[in-house]
Amino acid sequence: MANPERLATTVSTKGQVTLPSAIRKRRQWGAAHAFWSRTPRKASC
Repeated sequence: MANPERLATTVSTKGQVTLPSAIRKRRQWGAAHAFWSRTPRKASC
């Protein structure tokens, strides 16, 4: 079995997530696609 290509996601200093183009093309996500977390944020002190 061949090893699948390793794809890495990065987070910028502004908190923006950068996905490899292979992932965006496979999911048909265009520029400025919005993602929403299903996990509630912890309250900050």
